[in-house]
Amino acid sequence: MQKKPELTEQTKRNLAEAFLNIYDEKDISRISVKEIAEHAGYNRSTFYSYFDNVQDVLDYVVDSLFEQAKKIGEFHMEHKECSAAGRTADLTDLSPDEDFVRFYKENSKVLTIMFHKVRTPIFTQRLREWIQPECEQFLNSLPEKERLEMTYVLEYHISGLFAILAKWYKEEKNLTINEVWNLIARINNQGTLSIMREVLMKNK
Repeated sequence: MQKKPELTEQTKRNLAEAFLNIYDEKDISRISVKEIAEHAGYNRSTFYSYFDNVQDVLDYVVDSLFEQAKKIGEFHMEHKECSAAGRTADLTDLSPDEDFVRFYKENSKVLTIMFHKVRTPIFTQRLREWIQPECEQFLNSLPEKERLEMTYVLEYHISGLFAILAKWYKEEKNLTINEVWNLIARINNQGTLSIMREVLMKNK
């Protein structure tokens, strides 16, 4: 008898939740499949019905986060395209900033664990994998030198974004999520040097 899709997904979420609770206390190299399964109330065979190994669970957690973020980005990108074409879109009252703030709040526990624990550039890697197909057509249309320069610009932008978020978590979130998001928006729109000059002029 086939498993119901909703039960399958719930089991995966339960195993992922058990993994995160353990991962919050231990390094991934010290976590076993048996430990995750028992913590979730299953046996090893159930674990292997859904995941290949412990790293596979971490990949599932990160991929789930990015799928949520991607849907938000695609929704608002579609809205911009509709507006540019003079059409209306079926929208919520939330702005992109508010949507991402809500995304953070709903996933704050997972994000906190991720930023504190992950030692590899897993987030930047996933973001590159997400952004690259979107930018590929644009990049390939550029002259070779400009195309190469743009790959550096994208690297700078992605690395900078996660450096800000990692610092925020390290500093125990000494700004609110709204303040951090507004700061990122200012950096994107004005550039770092422009913001620094603005602050220096204000405080002369």
